[in-house]
This record gives sequence, C-alpha cells and structure tokens, in this order.
Amino acid sequence: MREFGAARSDQIYRAMFETNTAIKLLIEPQSGRIVDANTAAVEFYGWPRDVLRSMRITDINTLSQAEVEAELQNARTGRRKYFRFRHRTAGGEIRHVEVHSGPIEVGAQEFLFSIVHDVTERDRLEEQLQQSQRLEGIGRLAGGVAHDFNNLLTVMLTTAGAMARYVGDDPDLRGYVEDLMSAAQRAAALTRELLAFSRRQVMQPRSVQLNEVISEMEGLLRRTLGHPIDLRVEPARGLPLVYADPSRIDQVIMNLVLNARDAMPSGGRLTLRTAAVDLDEDNVALLSAGKWVTLSVSDTGSGMDETTRAKLFEPFFSGKPGGQGTGLGLSTAYGIVKQSGGNITVTTEPGDGSEFVVYLPPTTDAPAVPADAGAETRAAATGDGTVLVAEDMDEVRAALAGVLRRAGFQVLEAASAAEALDLSDSEIASLDAVVTDVVMSGSSGIDLAATLLEERPGLPVLLITGDVRNHDLERRPPGARLLQKPFEGDELVRVVLELLDAKR
Repeated sequence: MREFGAARSDQIYRAMFETNTAIKLLIEPQSGRIVDANTAAVEFYGWPRDVLRSMRITDINTLSQAEVEAELQNARTGRRKYFRFRHRTAGGEIRHVEVHSGPIEVGAQEFLFSIVHDVTERDRLEEQLQQSQRLEGIGRLAGGVAHDFNNLLTVMLTTAGAMARYVGDDPDLRGYVEDLMSAAQRAAALTRELLAFSRRQVMQPRSVQLNEVISEMEGLLRRTLGHPIDLRVEPARGLPLVYADPSRIDQVIMNLVLNARDAMPSGGRLTLRTAAVDLDEDNVALLSAGKWVTLSVSDTGSGMDETTRAKLFEPFFSGKPGGQGTGLGLSTAYGIVKQSGGNITVTTEPGDGSEFVVYLPPTTDAPAVPADAGAETRAAATGDGTVLVAEDMDEVRAALAGVLRRAGFQVLEAASAAEALDLSDSEIASLDAVVTDVVMSGSSGIDLAATLLEERPGLPVLLITGDVRNHDLERRPPGARLLQKPFEGDELVRVVLELLDAKR
C-alpha cells in the first residue's frame, strides 16, 4: 500500500479528505474494507481511526453482507450514486445516513469515495410531521364519526328517559331501561373522548371534587396498568373543590398515569395522591402564593435526566427509548391544566422515579348538580308556552319534540332553517323559545336564530350541536345557550325551562 501512503500525504488528497467537516470514508470496493476515514468520521462513528481502518463496511451497515456487496457493486459501476442506509456507531446507536458514493483512483488503485450525511434528526422530524398529519386526519375522522354518533345517542338517551316514566314498578322492564340508559351513557363518554382527541369539545368547567374524579377512574386505571404495577390511591380528607372540566381532568390523569407506566416496563409502584396546600411567596415560581389543590402522580420508574425534564412538555418530544410515541400526551395534559388556571411541576432523578404534581385553583362554589338530578321534577311540571324545534335529522327532531311535548309544551317542528322561516307570522309570534341544531343542510341554526331575533327580539334560543369546531359559534346571538349532544331529555327540558325563567 505504498502508493496509497504516498497519496494520503498528497496535499490535494488531504484537502479533499480532511479539511472539510463532512464525514468521508475510502472503501475498497471488492472486500468492503474501510481503507481510510477522516476526522469527522472518527467523531461520528466513535471508533479510533486505526480501528475504523481495520473494519469492513458490513461492520457498520445494518444491511446483510449480500445486500452490502450489491450496493458496493452499484456504486463501483456508477449505476447508483446516492444511497440511504442505517449505520451503527461504537456506542451501539443506529443512525440514519445518506451516502453519496462513487469510484476514485488513488495511486492506480480503484476505491470508493463515500460522503456520509447524518440525517437521523431530519428523519425524526419528518416522521413527527407525518405522525402529526396522520393524527390530524384521524382527528377529523374521529370528530365526524362522533358528530354523527352523538345524534344517534341523543335519540337513545331521550327515548330511554321517556321509557323510564312508563315502565312503572315492573323490576324487569325497569332493569332493561336502566341497562339501555347506562350503555348509552357509556357510549356518550366514548364520544367525548373522540371529541377531545380531535379537539372538537368545548371546555365545560364546573365545581368538582377531585377525589371523586379519581375514584370514578380507578377501575379503568387498574385495568389499563395491569398486574406488574401496584397502583395506590391516597385521597386527602376534606379536599376543597376545583373549578375544571371533569372530562379534561380525566384526560390529564390518564396521560400522566400512562407516562408513569412507560417508565416502569418491569413493574413498580404508582401512587395517586391529592392534597390541599398553601404556598407562600418563598415556595412559588410558576404559581401565585395562596391555596391550591394538588394531584400528584409518582412512580418508582427510571426517572429522567435534566435534558429530558427540560423538554418534557414540548409537543412531539418523547422521552421513550427510540423516540417512540407521539410526544403529545404530556403536552396535552400541560395545556389542559394551564387552561384550567393551574400548572404542573416535575421532580425526577435518573434511576429514582418521577413525581408530577398538578396544581389547580380551589373554588368555594357548591358542587354542580348533575344534569339529571332534580330535572325529572321540573320536567314533569306542565310546560308553559310554544317551542320551535329545528333539526334536519328526522329521528332526532322527533325525539326532541316528543320530550318537550311530554313536558307540556306546544311544539312546532321544522326540518331546516328555510322550513322554520316558512312559518306563518302568527306562528312565529306565538313562539316562546327556539331549539335549533347548529349544523343543518342549507342555512345554519345560527342564521335561523339571528333571523328570528330580528322579528322577535329577546326570544330565548337554545343551540344544540354534536360538533363545536366546524361552525362559527362566535356568531351565536347574545344570550343564546349551547347544549352539546348527546344529552338526556330531562337536561333538554331543564335548559329550556331555565331560558324561559330568565326571560320572565
């Protein structure tokens, strides 16, 4: 190899091979032996230069030997000059590389001159972008499915509620109706998750007891975690209420629990603990001094280093091995908590587990009355007035109209905004309230409400919808109420009565 040694000392060769920061390899095409490597290659692959010179390209390429030999032949003959490979480093890491390779003569001997570009981070970003686009597409599909499903569930819930009033004391019939209602309510909860995933659900905060939220989720959490993980729940006594959307708090808890599970692949202990704390000025950084309600999620898992912890809540950042996962779970949890007026802190050390603490502001408001509590009494009262129901789905319109008629209201029905506006002047003058779907074929429910309000200023309006993103709800008339599908018949009657009471 005397000729090659002379070539290495040649000034032109040195300029080509060493002075540029690009990763360069000189390869013997028949054997695949790495003849030379520049300083950038030594730094990238992690082996000393003399070790690299003793290796073959098959030692760093993840392809089989036959595949590598075929690619070497392609490069030597010029059939291909650009390649995509995965290369190993001395530390065992797999890096994605683009290689531009072609024949070169050095001292009358033919070699392959290869320039290697590390594109691992670029590929990762592209994968995250594609994942984000896939999630967006899935979100649109999920939102559309949930919207249609919510219409069907509205029919089920309102019909089951009506049936409950006619089964009397027959235990079998009442049991069937209760099973139907329970199944429909569980299905409604699933659609809420779909809508939350697709970001088509409005925040519906109310006064809630955090301990009760955790208690209702505990069975699901245990099934999700499985046997290797010991779940412990330690609720504080006398915990103040918080003002938040319970379905979104469900999402926060689930995301934090799943993150803890992933940190304990071989099992461990996961603890959910609530507390009421009073922070003074010396103990707050991201929070204001005062009283807070906290939920801590602690695990005995692998923990995180400072670099990982600093990026933890960034969208698309994943601390899982190999960058697995979407990197959206913790960022979503962080956004929900911030939107609820709180914050999240993290305490973690490598090998010593992690503790996430969610801080939520307490409220002194009374707990919200569930939608069905007390509604039956009011629904049974004689309705006073005439209500227009505008809904383009026949079965939904029939179900809503039936609920309102059973509550004592006179009901006018319309299958579209145009049909509603074809009512006679005397019929429009007789209206005491309007219940209209927002998304209908032709003009929207918002346009219908605006037109009716021009003729009847102050007319109570209830907008109903199964999708809160694909329409301009900011245009809804002042004072109009919004009720998101699916809902039970008693809830519909309750809201209509509240609108009428407010008018009086």
